[in-house]
Amino acid sequence: MNRQRGACSWARRRVSTSAGARMIDTAKAETAVCESRPSMPSRNVSADGRPSLVGAVGAMVGFAGFAVAVVAAPDATARWTAKEAAIEHISHVVLVVAVGAWTVHALARGRWTRPRRLASLIAAWCLVVLGEEVQWGAVYELDGIAAPLAAVVGRPDLHNAWAGASYMLFGLPVVALVVFGWRAPAARLPDRGDSAALLVVMGVSLVGTLCFPSIEAQLDEVSELVLYSALVWMAARRRADDPPRRSVRTQPGSSCRRPR
Repeated sequence: MNRQRGACSWARRRVSTSAGARMIDTAKAETAVCESRPSMPSRNVSADGRPSLVGAVGAMVGFAGFAVAVVAAPDATARWTAKEAAIEHISHVVLVVAVGAWTVHALARGRWTRPRRLASLIAAWCLVVLGEEVQWGAVYELDGIAAPLAAVVGRPDLHNAWAGASYMLFGLPVVALVVFGWRAPAARLPDRGDSAALLVVMGVSLVGTLCFPSIEAQLDEVSELVLYSALVWMAARRRADDPPRRSVRTQPGSSCRRPR
């Protein structure tokens, strides 16, 4: 009888040890799988690790199209790029898209991280620029904000005050984005590719204003449209670069963590 009990006890210990060993092996296998999963390749860099220059090339194509239009159809181009004409209204629509896109990033689930704070600042800046572009509603005969503002500062917008000098204040965030993107790692947005696109906009606008003063007003409208389109492009690239959310069931001993 004692031998039988001893044998049963030994068998139970053997089974328990085997089960524990299997659990340890399973946990190690899960850990190896989790740690060996390749990270999602960043879509804002090329295969050789260089920043994507698609935005910069797109900006240059946009300005090249404007130059061709000025030469081929100057009268039509002047009508389209006049104040409160088609190009400016298209810019308003693009700005609305930019505000929405960056707001989506700012309100994303998760911790209040640095990218979310940056997205909030960009969304707020785009909203202010949109308000200035439409003169806080006066362009579309909405005087709820424009009338009180005009009563205080004498006009329904701020970026044309001080003989136009205040316009530069609204360009400072663009300079900040260029600096931030140039110093940011390649896997983070904005990156050097975005900085290159913004530099193209700033450079063409400056050179065109100095060298071709006769089309300065037209170039300003086109530059604004290209700039706002670049901001939408940056937001779209950032969205594409985010890994998809999926539910993961973690097991005891597994090193896999639920994605945040």
